[in-house]
Amino acid sequence: MTLPDPSEAIIRSVLMPCQGMTLLLPNAAVSEVVAYEEPEELAETGESWLLGTQVWRQQIIPLVSFERLLGKPFSLDAKRLMVAVCNTLGGDKNHPYIGLLLSDIPHLLRAHHSMIDQVEAGASANGLVRAVIRVNGELLTIPDLDTLEVAVNKMLD
Repeated sequence: MTLPDPSEAIIRSVLMPCQGMTLLLPNAAVSEVVAYEEPEELAETGESWLLGTQVWRQQIIPLVSFERLLGKPFSLDAKRLMVAVCNTLGGDKNHPYIGLLLSDIPHLLRAHHSMIDQVEAGASANGLVRAVIRVNGELLTIPDLDTLEVAVNKMLD
């Protein structure tokens, strides 16, 4: 049996529009995309990127602004605010999901190695960004969900 060439693999991904950037995640990392609801405020965390919590399927999930996390401008005035409910892999039974605030409806992308024009940057922003790449001419930010999960859990515990 011949194993497939990894450079020929197609990765089913999701383009997630934020304000001033687009996030790229594997499709398997996103459980569902839901409408934004005014989050329940948390006790003072000292971090503006943790917007509060939202109920999803009878679970309370933390709601994160990735723009604020990276120190970029952010406003709740966008027309179509959505929340991407992302799976966490750290095994925390209290917070198995994190909500990422989106400024519009995400789109599916079947990513292939040949579509990546160049890598713009490696890990940055305290490890919260795995890479910034250019796919079909569009600059995409790949967040590090493991590092994000650790940061969120520090704020919630």
